[in-house]
Amino acid sequence: MDSIGSRIKAARKRRGMSQKALAKRICKCASAVSGYENDFQIPPLDVLVTIAKVLDVSLGYLACLQPHETYTVDKLRPKQKEIVDLLFTEFSDPTNTSGLLSPQQIEIIQKLVLLFSQKKQP
Repeated sequence: MDSIGSRIKAARKRRGMSQKALAKRICKCASAVSGYENDFQIPPLDVLVTIAKVLDVSLGYLACLQPHETYTVDKLRPKQKEIVDLLFTEFSDPTNTSGLLSPQQIEIIQKLVLLFSQKKQP
């Protein structure tokens, strides 16, 4: 059964974050995070909002109001957002009908290669 605690734990693990690291980011002790994840205590709303921001998930997802985790592009740079938008559009309405890559898919791949080959900007 889904719970706030299980969703916090799953989102934290997907981001490769330890309980201690999450605790530090939300200004709580690791035992508090453990208590939240094991449903021994429910985080106060302000803490839940902070957890959602740190783990980059929606508050609705953590509160079990949304069935699936949603992703935001808020922390991405403009070029990254553009590629995510292109991918979303392509997956929603594929341009490939022949089994070969479409011009749109080739453009997406080229943009991804270019983006990943560039040095990270500070």
